[in-house]
Amino acid sequence: MHFLIKRMKPIKFFAIGFILALIISSRALGDNGPKQAEGVIKKSAEWSGTVLVTGDVLVPDGVTLKIDPGTKVLFVSSESSKIEPLYLSMQTELLVRGKLLAKGTEKEPITFGSAGQDEDGNRIKPKKGCWAGLIFDGPDSSDSIVSHASIGFADSAITTINSSPVFNFCDLTGGNYGVVCLGESWPMVYSCDITGNDFGVLSGKGAEAGIDHTKVENNKVNFITRL
Repeated sequence: MHFLIKRMKPIKFFAIGFILALIISSRALGDNGPKQAEGVIKKSAEWSGTVLVTGDVLVPDGVTLKIDPGTKVLFVSSESSKIEPLYLSMQTELLVRGKLLAKGTEKEPITFGSAGQDEDGNRIKPKKGCWAGLIFDGPDSSDSIVSHASIGFADSAITTINSSPVFNFCDLTGGNYGVVCLGESWPMVYSCDITGNDFGVLSGKGAEAGIDHTKVENNKVNFITRL
């Protein structure tokens, strides 16, 4: 979609490209579990198997995205946000304003990580911050649950903005940040491992993560609280 916007500068072509992209994205994000995903999820959907996220994905208000146990959600690396102002990061992200139910199991955990390729299809070595992470924006996303999941190589594995979802039995590792809480956010993080990041847990003014039975260690800095 960024390619269409960049090449079709006149406004009328931008509008056509935007509409076509949403149509294509809504087809890709159907109920049967997509193999590739990008754009706005128009209705509640379920992902399974291996999902290649080729561009930003938005779960809007009133929509639920369910991710089945054992699913691998792999993000293509990109430094250009696809649709402004819907998305918050310049990198490829999963932005939740509705509900995300990603409930893995001990035997079949869910994986969120790097696809090992850029937007041009070139193979790259996964590194810290090569995709944005999971972003929960607004109170409607507070009913989200992520359990038995690994989130690796993200800029921020989990970011909550005025949102208080639940995370349990998750591994947040190899990124720039493990958890970032902003605004009126009180996410519950329990029985998780937050290790090997530059920063473990960052809490902005008015926000605080409920950390319980969770390892926050072996990060360059484990906790930061901004007053």
